[in-house]
Amino acid sequence: MGAINAMVEHSKARLDLFTTSHTSSASPSPSSISTGGYSITQCLAVLNTILGLDKATYIKTMNHLVNNAEWRELFMGLDEEKKLWAIESIP
Repeated sequence: MGAINAMVEHSKARLDLFTTSHTSSASPSPSSISTGGYSITQCLAVLNTILGLDKATYIKTMNHLVNNAEWRELFMGLDEEKKLWAIESIP
């Protein structure tokens, strides 16, 4: 359990760092425009914190996040372990 908690804390810290370092008053880029509750950029930032994804799984998940606003909502609402389960369920 300690390792999972450490991974979660690491993920949160990286997301906080990303969020604070990429905030600007400029117009949003197309990739950061929200098409639901979460932008593609937010979802990819979280995806980038998940350790152990192979290249094929990462790309498959990235494409799924880009193409499916409802799945982005689901993905962002899950804890770290369940995110992995959701990723594994993508056909």
